[in-house]
Amino acid sequence: MAQLNQLITLATTQISSLTEAYGHVHSQDILDLRSRVEAFKKSAQKILEGHKSRAAKIDNSQIEKPEDIEGLLAELRALFSVFDGCQVDLGNFVIYQKWLQRFDGDAARLDDSTLTPAAFTKLAKSLAKEAKATQTDDDELPWDIEETYETLMQAIQAQREATAAQWLAEHVPAKKNISAFEARDVQSLRTLLQTAPALLSKDQTKKVDEAVAACEVRLDDLQVDGLLAKFEALSNSAKKEFMKTAEKMFT
Repeated sequence: MAQLNQLITLATTQISSLTEAYGHVHSQDILDLRSRVEAFKKSAQKILEGHKSRAAKIDNSQIEKPEDIEGLLAELRALFSVFDGCQVDLGNFVIYQKWLQRFDGDAARLDDSTLTPAAFTKLAKSLAKEAKATQTDDDELPWDIEETYETLMQAIQAQREATAAQWLAEHVPAKKNISAFEARDVQSLRTLLQTAPALLSKDQTKKVDEAVAACEVRLDDLQVDGLLAKFEALSNSAKKEFMKTAEKMFT
C-alpha cells in the first residue's frame, strides 16, 4: 500500500509536468506519454481501492459463528503484507488479530462435549466477563465484545443441542422396544447409556435414566439370562471374586 501510494503520487506529478510541457510544446508524443501515465495511475488507484475495500470489510464484519473467526484471521494475515508500511492500518490489524485469536481460543474452550449445560453456561459468562475486563481504551474493535460472546455462545449451544438430539435419537430406543431385547443386547445398551455425554439436557438425561431403568427391568425379567449377561460384562478380576462368593454360598 505504501509503495502504491508513492507510485500514484509520482504519476500525478508526472501528469502535471507533462501537461505543463505540452503547454509549451504541442507534441503528440507528450500527449501519448501523458495518456499512458494516466492509465497507469487509474489502474493503481483501482488496485488501491480494492485493498481499502478489503480492509473495510474487516471493519464492517460480523461474527455469527466460530467459523467466521478463522476466515477473518486468514484475511488479516493477507492484509498484513498488503498494507506493509502503513503503520496506522497495521496497528489496527494487530489489535484485531489479538482479539480474534482470543475469540477463537475461548470458542474452542466452549466447544467441549464434556461440559454439562450448567458448566457451559457458567464458563461462557466467565469468559465474556474476563474479556470485557481485559479490553483497554486502545482496543478499538469492529465487534462489541459482549455481543460477540453472546453470539458465539448461542451458536455453540445450538451445535451442542443438535449433537445431543442426534445422540439421543441414535442410542435411546423406546421402552417398549427395550422390553423385547435379548439379554446381551440389553446389557450392551445399559452400559452405553451409563456413559451418556455430559452435554445432554436435564430432560434428555431423564430419558436416558428411564431407558436404563427399562434395561434393569428387562434384565430382571430375563432372570438367568440377565445374570449371565451381567456376569459377562464384569472384568476378569470381578468374575473371579464373583465365583469365590458363589462357591461360599453353595458350600
